[in-house]
Amino acid sequence: MSYPTLRFSLAATVFSVASLSPAIAQRFDKVEHTSNVALSSYEQVYIAPVEIDLSPNQSGENAQIRARENRPTRRKDSDISERDQLDNIAEFQETLTDAFAKKFELVDQPGDGVLTVDATITELISNRPTSNDLGRSQALSLGSISAGGAAYRVELKEDDELLVQISDRYKTSLTDQVPRLSQWQDAHKTFKRFSRQLAKYTSKHQPRESQS
Repeated sequence: MSYPTLRFSLAATVFSVASLSPAIAQRFDKVEHTSNVALSSYEQVYIAPVEIDLSPNQSGENAQIRARENRPTRRKDSDISERDQLDNIAEFQETLTDAFAKKFELVDQPGDGVLTVDATITELISNRPTSNDLGRSQALSLGSISAGGAAYRVELKEDDELLVQISDRYKTSLTDQVPRLSQWQDAHKTFKRFSRQLAKYTSKHQPRESQS
């Protein structure tokens, strides 16, 4: 069975992050506006199925997964199992849904007057070694612990019109002294952090000329 490879084209004028107020821009690594529409003007939001698009493999093909597929297409050299990828997709989907439900009315399909949140996981950093990690290095064990995190890209759009694209990456530090009890603890923490920030950013966003 083959799975669709999605390609994104950006055929619009991009306004750099410099066009945003510092208070808004500093929340994320990168924010690109292709429209001057106020995101806060939307009352309804559709959370699209989260995708995953990890680093390209040696053949140059991307591994991309949609939550609605029964099985993901993984890159051949991926250190992350199919199950772990799907579990992280489901976790990110849930945190986005929970965060936006507190500020908007959620609907089950895109359309006119509906803001679509289209999120893609671009990196996953585990707290404990994967099975591939253990096979490559004798220095690692099931008890090995490291700082984890995740990276993502989100497109905010109405129908097929891209309004804002946001990219962000966050990795924790072991200096926080927090026990790492599960393999993806920090990645899940990162999903919650980003989802809250994104929902808040969206609910307060105004065009530059309307910002005080």
